[in-house]
Amino acid sequence: VLDYGCGIGFNIYYFAKVFPNTQGIDNDKESINIARKQFKKLGCNKKVLYYNGKILPFKKNTFDIVVLNDVWEHAENPRLTLKECSRVLKPEGILFVNSPNKLWPIETHYKLPFLSYLPAPLANWYVKIMGRADRYDDIHLPTYGVLKKSLEEFFKIRDISFDLIKDYRKNRMQEERGTLVPILGTFLQTIEPLQKTPILSILYIALIELLNRLSTGWVFIGWPKK
Repeated sequence: VLDYGCGIGFNIYYFAKVFPNTQGIDNDKESINIARKQFKKLGCNKKVLYYNGKILPFKKNTFDIVVLNDVWEHAENPRLTLKECSRVLKPEGILFVNSPNKLWPIETHYKLPFLSYLPAPLANWYVKIMGRADRYDDIHLPTYGVLKKSLEEFFKIRDISFDLIKDYRKNRMQEERGTLVPILGTFLQTIEPLQKTPILSILYIALIELLNRLSTGWVFIGWPKK
């Protein structure tokens, strides 16, 4: 497993409990140093490597799984990021991607209303006067259509966002995402029978498309187009 954009290595520690051959990579040296110090304290011997944020230092067909956990919106070149993920994945490998939604009213990084709606100069000013960051123009949140199209260039994809939410108790999503998840999960369970009726299935598709675009974010899995 490769945790692409692993940050301080939080996920690696838990991935490694299931997948022993796990390693991380990031282009932020401070985060890597923190990860290495924490791993040493925890007795975790996993590697965390620095890279230039562009070309991954691995041969093609190296990994079974590549994880992009809230990374797409931070990538300087998302297309190159996905191309590199496809290159280092084995033909039958799996990409796991999640991303917040640009159109969600409360921006997910700094929790400021409508921050992601603003042009870069105003967004930079907004986060600065609110004391959250010096700039915001290094974060580029996608809409549903943008993310889906970006992934489809290199991967055959499946959106599993609502599958996870419908089974939120098993996935313990309410513990991380709060009360909105049970509400949405119950709603999805309620409208699911609409699929069985030809006429009502159109309504079901329309509701799902609307929810996709209004969601706080999405989870995709993908398989390389090789």
